[in-house]
Amino acid sequence: MLVALRRLAAAGTNGLDQVDEVLVAELRHLSPASTEALRAAGLPGRGVGRRQQQVLTDVLNRVVERARRRRSDPALRRPAVLLDLDLCALNPRDRTVRALRETGARHGIVEFADPDLMSQWPTYHPASWQGCLDRGGLRDRYPDVDWADAYRDYCQAFFEPWDRLADDEPTPGLPRFVWDVFHAGGCVVFSTGRRERVRRYSEASLARAGVLRPRLVMLPDDRTRPVHELKAENMAAFADLDVVAVFDDLCDNRRAIAKQLPDVLCVAVELPGFALEHPAGCPDDGAEVIVSFERVPRTGRTVAVAERADLSHTLSLAELPVGELADHRTAAAARAVRLSTGESRRLVDVLLGNADAAAGRVAEAARRGHPDGDPLRLLHHVLTRERFRKGPRGNYPLTQAQRDLRPFVDRGEPVPVVTFGFPVKLHYNDLKTTGPRPDLAELGALVRMRELQHAVREVYPPGLRITVLSDGNHFHPRPAALLRAYHDKLADYHTLVGGADILEITDVEDVAAAVLGADVRLRRQVLLDAALGELDATLADLDVTTAPLTALEEASDRCAALLGNRGDGTVMPRFVDLWRSLLYVVPVVPPPTVARHAWARLLYADILHVTDPRLGPDRQRLLAEAWQRTLRYLAVLSVDRDLRYDDTTFFPGRVRLTPNPRPGSLGFTYLGGAGVLPWHGTAALDPLGQLSTDFAVALYDRGYVPVYSPLLGDDQPWFLTSSRP
Repeated sequence: MLVALRRLAAAGTNGLDQVDEVLVAELRHLSPASTEALRAAGLPGRGVGRRQQQVLTDVLNRVVERARRRRSDPALRRPAVLLDLDLCALNPRDRTVRALRETGARHGIVEFADPDLMSQWPTYHPASWQGCLDRGGLRDRYPDVDWADAYRDYCQAFFEPWDRLADDEPTPGLPRFVWDVFHAGGCVVFSTGRRERVRRYSEASLARAGVLRPRLVMLPDDRTRPVHELKAENMAAFADLDVVAVFDDLCDNRRAIAKQLPDVLCVAVELPGFALEHPAGCPDDGAEVIVSFERVPRTGRTVAVAERADLSHTLSLAELPVGELADHRTAAAARAVRLSTGESRRLVDVLLGNADAAAGRVAEAARRGHPDGDPLRLLHHVLTRERFRKGPRGNYPLTQAQRDLRPFVDRGEPVPVVTFGFPVKLHYNDLKTTGPRPDLAELGALVRMRELQHAVREVYPPGLRITVLSDGNHFHPRPAALLRAYHDKLADYHTLVGGADILEITDVEDVAAAVLGADVRLRRQVLLDAALGELDATLADLDVTTAPLTALEEASDRCAALLGNRGDGTVMPRFVDLWRSLLYVVPVVPPPTVARHAWARLLYADILHVTDPRLGPDRQRLLAEAWQRTLRYLAVLSVDRDLRYDDTTFFPGRVRLTPNPRPGSLGFTYLGGAGVLPWHGTAALDPLGQLSTDFAVALYDRGYVPVYSPLLGDDQPWFLTSSRP
């Protein structure tokens, strides 16, 4: 069928290229057997073995776990993954072909003169060279060749002139792997047997993958000792890091490093097309083997059929393989559903009815669990139910509740509950959301708060006094029209769920002015300008557009030393963590002929590749803008601390609800099954009928279709729904 499709496309003018483009995307991640079958038929296709998938996933999981520990104990070292260069991070294909051709021409070896005739190419390692000669029968075919002399010529042609090292290609998957390790909270560093004199050429080849100013340890120019001994000694250069995995193509190197780091995971890299150090494919040290740094991304193409309508369950766009996701937006638009006003109202009534019924069930369970009727225990039971809770129940133990709730319970007063939320729909690149106004996700979040309020009132009639502090302009100035459009529609939803009888939504700036004085905005701006100036001066010599990862780590260390803790005693967020989040809310401006979502996908698919001749300048702009927004965010946090600009000041004795769980606060989930906050994503109705949130780009990849409602308008979907029953 595929062959017929190509023949049909070839009959057109540009059809073949378009069909090939689709085939490459659709057949990109296959089993090894399927890949070989397609290649034999002259069709594109690429696969990743299950063991490689597991090995790379295990490495990333190690980084995630060590980074989690480090967040709890900043004194711990940053997790790192160590990569070799030759035949590991870098593929010397061009140098190998040149060296073989030059050696073949000099010694009359036909196979070398035309490397395409060879099933495998030798490397500069003696074992690989000898194995290639033996398996190819070259000694018998060319008995007059001085093979020792040919080997010397091959090695010289392979390594000289030195500038040819800049032509080495990044191993497939390397850019994404570096980003994934970075996003997991670690870093990728490099150690090589190359001499210091070829550093600039080595860095140039890594730059082709967007790895700029890498942390790279090389060997001295006058080295005479074995490479594996020197590599082991060079581990001292990484003493400030927690190296969790080592990737190298040579067994001696891995063994030498493993002696120093007994707990490290050693991985052998065996690039396809090159004669292996161990022909059986079983390294003597028992290391796992990979052939590239590629993993099968979790997309609508690659998950099991039964899971294709599931949500992505990601917390950040950084976790999504944006460049691998299918764009079914046009097809989805053709199948869009348009509800009437009556149908929309009935849907709202169903949400409210389900929430009220659920509130009754939670209250009844609380009464059964505490037949003594102790209002404080009943309150604690409701507030920490899984339906509402995010994070461990232990974050808000009964002892904490007794301190917080007892004064109000004894007086029979509503318990003050405060949370931040509903700033604005973060619609800056069409990847997160489908429009700038609140959709069914925000309405569903308000319904969840109504459910909490009703459940509490059934066991403690005074209920809660819920205040939502909106901070749409607090961390970053936004156009007044944008904020007004968002909050006007939010006010409509607020009325639908019961209005002020359920909760109050107010701007944090208005509360600050009432509590701290009418001049607080002016005082805050003066302090903010000073804090920004201090941060700018502290980071003035760093440039995120020329060395992103290096600049971000250095900025994190400097800001941590400068800023200290927040007003509530918790540590300030790390610069790099904030930057990574804010990177995805920088406005994307596409060329006139390109859709914004398509342009954003191109930019974010390989965001660190700032040397790309086409997309590099636009990526640099995004990185720089995210840097400036991070500076402002940290400056705001610093000024908030100094002004006591916090809800503990605004609402003494309050109970804090937060979507970011931490000890002492009530972790709160706005929507069931959602990791993405309503204003960060798009409302989604999954195949089970559960209202949740996900990123628009992921929903369109999974085949979700838009549903429009007069309650929001014709220019933005109210929610997206699975096209599968």
